[in-house]
Amino acid sequence: MRIIAEGAGALPLAAVLAGKVTGPGPVVCIVSGGNVDLKKFCELIDQT
Repeated sequence: MRIIAEGAGALPLAAVLAGKVTGPGPVVCIVSGGNVDLKKFCELIDQT
């Protein structure tokens, strides 16, 4: 299984933790990004 999540997937969680979510209803975090070039991803990780 290959799960490579985009950083934007953390935004809903950050909003909840910061108290920015108001009103009723669920908060949904969508984890996506599996369509990334694995070689390019590894190159970016190695740069840090």
